[in-house]
Amino acid sequence: MGFFDLFKKKEIKPAIIKKDLVWINERGKLLGCIDLLQQRRNVALVAWFPDTRSRWLTLLNEENFFHDIWLVRETNPIQLANKQLIMLEHYPLKDKEEAFLSSFSNQEILVLNSLDEPLLELFGGGRIVNLMERMGLQENDMVEHSLITKSLVRAQEKLTQKVTLESPAQSMKEWFEKNLR
Repeated sequence: MGFFDLFKKKEIKPAIIKKDLVWINERGKLLGCIDLLQQRRNVALVAWFPDTRSRWLTLLNEENFFHDIWLVRETNPIQLANKQLIMLEHYPLKDKEEAFLSSFSNQEILVLNSLDEPLLELFGGGRIVNLMERMGLQENDMVEHSLITKSLVRAQEKLTQKVTLESPAQSMKEWFEKNLR
């Protein structure tokens, strides 16, 4: 760093605007997803794992709702530019997820979660289900709070510390089986 570099403005990296939406189970998440798709235009549904993509295409078709789902590894940010990004799941490792999402700075990115997914089950999803049910929430009720997002980020950070050499997988469940022995 030279003397004149001290007076340069630092480049401020735009923040990722990510919101976690959480349902009790996958069925509630599906109904919530359909509701979001009906409310919004120009949406890109995106999945990390091929099994998630194929399962969700089937689930949407069973509800007579047809929408394409992108697979992260088959896309680039240019293809998804000017689209509302809705992620069907988190990636277990924070760095990998943020590397992809950082291309969408200053766009709101919704991440759909259900408490019966492996990432949330691993970090106490069952306890949260009991709490949500005691509060009177139904399967199609959604919860969104910054504390949930922070908890998910911490969970991803813990996984990043545990996984030294990542093995690829077709589903999140398989990812956990291969990478957390």
